[in-house]
Amino acid sequence: MQHPQARPGQPLTTHLTQVGNDMGQYLSTLNAPTDLAKLTGYLHDLGKFSPKWQDYLEQSSQGTWKHDRIPHAIHGALQAWTDWAEDSQPIAIAMALTIAGHHSGLSNVHGDDGLFAKLDHRTELQELPDKLPPDFDALRYDTIDRLNQNLPEAHQWLTQGKPLTLSLKIRYLFAILVNCDRNDAANCNRLTPQSPHDYPPDTESLETLWQTLNTKINSLKPKNPIDPLRHEFWQECITGHHQPGWISVKGPCGVGKTYSLMGLALTHALQHQKRRIIYCAPFNTILDQTLNVYQDLFGTSVIGHFCTVEPDDPKYHDTFTQQWRHPIVVTSMVQLFQSLFSHRATPTRKLANLTHAVIVLDEIQSIPTAYLSPILNILQELIDHLGCTIILSTATLPNYEKWTITPQAAIAQPQRYYQALTRVNYHQRNTLTWDEIATEAKQTDRQQVLIGVQTVKAARDAYNAISGTLPVMMLTAKMPPIHRQEVLAKIKTKLNAKTKEPIALVATTCIQAGVDISFPIGYFEQISADGLIQFAGRVNRNGEYGDRGEVNLFKTFDQYNLPPGDLALRQSITATILHLGQDLNDDQAIEEFTRRLFNQINTDEKDIIKMLSPDKLRFRDASDAFNLIAPTIPVLVCPEHHRETFDRAWETRNWTILNRFSVGFYPQQIDRSKNLLKPIDSSNPDLGYMWLGAYDFGPIL
Repeated sequence: MQHPQARPGQPLTTHLTQVGNDMGQYLSTLNAPTDLAKLTGYLHDLGKFSPKWQDYLEQSSQGTWKHDRIPHAIHGALQAWTDWAEDSQPIAIAMALTIAGHHSGLSNVHGDDGLFAKLDHRTELQELPDKLPPDFDALRYDTIDRLNQNLPEAHQWLTQGKPLTLSLKIRYLFAILVNCDRNDAANCNRLTPQSPHDYPPDTESLETLWQTLNTKINSLKPKNPIDPLRHEFWQECITGHHQPGWISVKGPCGVGKTYSLMGLALTHALQHQKRRIIYCAPFNTILDQTLNVYQDLFGTSVIGHFCTVEPDDPKYHDTFTQQWRHPIVVTSMVQLFQSLFSHRATPTRKLANLTHAVIVLDEIQSIPTAYLSPILNILQELIDHLGCTIILSTATLPNYEKWTITPQAAIAQPQRYYQALTRVNYHQRNTLTWDEIATEAKQTDRQQVLIGVQTVKAARDAYNAISGTLPVMMLTAKMPPIHRQEVLAKIKTKLNAKTKEPIALVATTCIQAGVDISFPIGYFEQISADGLIQFAGRVNRNGEYGDRGEVNLFKTFDQYNLPPGDLALRQSITATILHLGQDLNDDQAIEEFTRRLFNQINTDEKDIIKMLSPDKLRFRDASDAFNLIAPTIPVLVCPEHHRETFDRAWETRNWTILNRFSVGFYPQQIDRSKNLLKPIDSSNPDLGYMWLGAYDFGPIL
């Protein structure tokens, strides 16, 4: 065979060698068996040596191929299984699963569509030439010899640990193969090839970023009575010396965690030679704001990745968004945990660059309890095996002792900050109608009020009722990010101490955490204790309304269906602890709330840990079961006053901008609105829809 090609213009042996060597470099940073990774890379496209596949490549490049695509991944999987199944079945499974799925995704091991079924009675190895290129064969057999010599160590590295260790190691091997394979393919079209291990061009080192942040903080002058306390909080975060592992940052809302968390993450990374900072939060409102803060400070060294419309297109595979190679990544918990539980290649690819990362989980209390056990277990695996440090941050830190997690405290005496920053009084008000709330708001001195509710339906009813009494705006997750940011900016202007314009804001949980906004009075639907405290963090945030703002806890007069999940139980426990006299200004209230909650609920509702145990390895089933948020379908929603921006982005298919118009619809909402929706791409319905109906602070469903 004359010089088989991986793709037009790239010799196959060059591609296989580069991918294998890049994979080995990943494992070398973990003191792990590099030859296991190298051999996986060398074999992943073994099927491309087939004359049939080479014919397919040549004719496809000329546009003359008229048949289905020719498979090529199964050949390497078969070869890995043949070589290793007898000596170490875990190694054989890891290599075969990874190679077989590097385009289609990780499969289950057992079952009709599992790995063993795919390997059974297959004859594809007979399609390969009798002799492969001598340089490639020499490289492959040398690697096999070295791996054989270190087989006990490689076997132990894969298998020794906790119930999720083997599944994580296989997933990591899969992630680095996908990343190195796609990066090498992309290099064929780059003027300057890039290593998958390096930061992208135009980014700074962590040392430089730390100096930038420290200079910024030292330049700030106190603007209100709370700022000196925020500086003390910052000093505690950056001066601690914590070992890699779990770290907690516990502090009240408004204590300045955005800068302090990054200060802690950067100083810890520099102390312990970590590679990057991954900042995660649950809500796009927090992510929008935090990304703006960090990009204003650090420029192109920060990348954001929390989009909902993301074409799974080869042209998109070499984007930095999918690789997480930047020094600082701002992302959603959905994106992070998908990379840890999905079976698909694109989301899992990011796991490659979690090695030696500092992962900041902000508003950690927002993790759905139904998935809490698998998430905490897999985070422990990242600490134990990928060299990560996990920083947990929130004003309402749950008690995770049930999982034997006792984080190192970055703040030695958080109660001091809670006492100093107690800025609200809580009042239990029983049942209120929207008209009653509107009347009370009208009678306040400033006529500025925040109303927090649990559902979009409740928000819409409150908005309609109050609109005849006060100027009112609405903020919900059904509004596209571009409009949410605009509303927040307008609200801040109206709340300005000089203007004191009357305004009511009706908001769902999207405003609960991380949004830098401050009202004098709040009315919050009494559901979950942690959510109430987060809502209250938007009242008298900077002490600008005197010693205490007023927070009214109420039950809605109208009955609304709560979203799926554990909200009914949370509501019941909250009512119990309030009845027992717990003060929500006391951080011990959340200790009691989460203790009761975790003892009454199944924290692995879908049995994901069992699915991923060494004797099961049901990757595809676990991926299907892991839905951190209720499955939604992306819909592009354009408020009319942003039409020009939307149309320009749509014309060029600029997905970065189009994602600022993206809203998640539940399947039943799609079904109810079919006549108001148009597919984004008629040939790919999974990509989502465009909204054609009316809009008023969100689509009118």
